Amino acid sequence: MTWMDEPKPVDKNTYVQCKLKKGDTYKTAWIPKKYSIIGKFIKILDDDGWEVIEQYSTLDGETVNNNSRDYKNHRKATDV
Repeated sequence: MTWMDEPKPVDKNTYVQCKLKKGDTYKTAWIPKKYSIIGKFIKILDDDGWEVIEQYSTLDGETVNNNSRDYKNHRKATDV
């Protein structure tokens, strides 16, 4: 067994991409895994009452943050 075969520790900063619903409004967001329970109501920033209705992919927190920064930089460079 090499170091590459050893199991990786569970990342405490795991995020899940979830579909959220509030009234007639839907949004997709990366939220910490511990809050990504279908049927649970969560608060996003100062906006309370979002219900987790679907779960999608899972990533570590560092990757989510890096991807978010890349997206913001791309939007800044390409939006009219």
